[in-house]
Amino acid sequence: MKSPHRAWFGLCLLATLPAQTSQDERVELRVLSSSGVGTVAVDRGQADGLAVGDAVVLRPRAGGEYRGTIIRVDERTATVELLDRDVEPPAGTRGEALVPAGRRPRATRPAAEPVAPPPDRPTTTPERQPPQWQNRDEAWSADKPLLAQVRPVHPRDRRAQYGGRFFAYADLNHSNVEDLDNTILRTGSEAWLDNPFGRGGSLRFDGDFNYKTETDGATGLDLTVRELSYHEGGTRFEPTRWQVGRFLQADVPQLGLLDGVAWSHRRENGHRFGASLGFLPELDDDMQTGEDLQLAAFYRWVNDESETLSVTAAAQKTFHRGRSDRDLVLLDVRRLPVDGWDLRGSLWIDLYSGRDRDAGKGPGPEITHAFASAGRRFAGGGGLDLSYRRLRFPAQLRNAHAPVTAAEIGRDVYDRLALTGWTWPTEHQRAHGVLSGFVDEDTDGAALELGLDTMEVLLERGHLDVTVWGNAGRFGSSLGGRVTLGRTTDDGSWDVMYELANHHFDGFSANRDDLLQHRLYATRTFELGSGWHATAHAGAHFWDSDRAWSLGAYLQRSF
Repeated sequence: MKSPHRAWFGLCLLATLPAQTSQDERVELRVLSSSGVGTVAVDRGQADGLAVGDAVVLRPRAGGEYRGTIIRVDERTATVELLDRDVEPPAGTRGEALVPAGRRPRATRPAAEPVAPPPDRPTTTPERQPPQWQNRDEAWSADKPLLAQVRPVHPRDRRAQYGGRFFAYADLNHSNVEDLDNTILRTGSEAWLDNPFGRGGSLRFDGDFNYKTETDGATGLDLTVRELSYHEGGTRFEPTRWQVGRFLQADVPQLGLLDGVAWSHRRENGHRFGASLGFLPELDDDMQTGEDLQLAAFYRWVNDESETLSVTAAAQKTFHRGRSDRDLVLLDVRRLPVDGWDLRGSLWIDLYSGRDRDAGKGPGPEITHAFASAGRRFAGGGGLDLSYRRLRFPAQLRNAHAPVTAAEIGRDVYDRLALTGWTWPTEHQRAHGVLSGFVDEDTDGAALELGLDTMEVLLERGHLDVTVWGNAGRFGSSLGGRVTLGRTTDDGSWDVMYELANHHFDGFSANRDDLLQHRLYATRTFELGSGWHATAHAGAHFWDSDRAWSLGAYLQRSF
């Protein structure tokens, strides 16, 4: 696939996080820093219920989703390994993880029968006889949470609460190739207010000011609002949920950001259905709206209250400036048992008519996005994941990605099959590997990566990862390795990475068929207390006489 389009295809990964079940808790998080080699640090950790092996989805500013797995957890932060190693989400990227309900420590009552004291020791003095409880909670058992019999509080009866975060982000990049420079400065906030009107609803806001300089010397200052909405319902007390404003559609996030209204209802058997109406904002810094009207509806079937098996069907119709545009059908299947294989699959099917013939897309249906995975987490901490991904450009009038020609829309395709695995041969060693193969419109190839991450080595609370990798395609091959050394400290963590690779190109003369590449990357994360997080990163990239470097910092305050 041609390089200008790789970023768009990365943003459109269909590795979606499934809808929350009655046994899951959704943990929202943000990226603190990116390693540049397929891993990121996030601002949630053990204290928030995260654990190694949990699935994470990141949603970048420009749309789409990145899927990953937690590979290391500290008290307040965690490290996420991304399924696609070529993407690099910037600091501040939003995301979420689903963790099993009840994973966080909960107090439980002691056993009902007291242990008898030794016969030669009196139980108590007469003045300190224990009280005789009238309510012995006979229905309670030791395997239940302490408050299992307590009546839950209705959302409208709770006092108004607020929370959120402020952040500031800076990123500087330079390359001596055509003397390219980019600068990004960003500051903003995310805030929520629960029960502001005494009706149990919630107000949410997420936006920032973004200043950047382009390679051609142009500059710009933009106010970007990604969410400004109010919603009510969707709880155990109110099965009907509605939301208005700008928001990511909660029940089917694949349908994207919406300026409008969404409504859904949960039936007694757990099935859900709903609809939405509004405009799709442009996925850029301006996020202009009003040109793309959408109507959508969905239905979700679940097997029982546990929702370990669910099937979702959705349809979306869009109009661009009043003209009929995209006809999309979306299917999503998930099976997430308590113990066993996790099975997930999604299809995006675009329906074309004769007007799309110029783009080589009609008439008839086409699978433009597909994702399927089968994964298993084993008792020893290891895991296995087999995934398939297919991506194609849809033909549409809406400006949803970088400009491409009709010929590229008709022929460009990307298919990838990957087997990812990890295991713990010892208590402090994690072996990991990825075997993958791909096909695009120009070439095909395969890649293999093997590594060993050792904890408590060289440094106290440190880790050392040594990874080797190689790939081969129709026009060349690459072979390389990288070493990452890191350490968890009392006030955060740090990581340093070095990568060396040789890229061989077929069909070139002997003095031009090999390219040696060096990469250096370092990050430092600080936990400053009182909700403050700070990170700093620096990187350098050298290949032949070309070189590039980057510097960045991210500051966040949660409240």
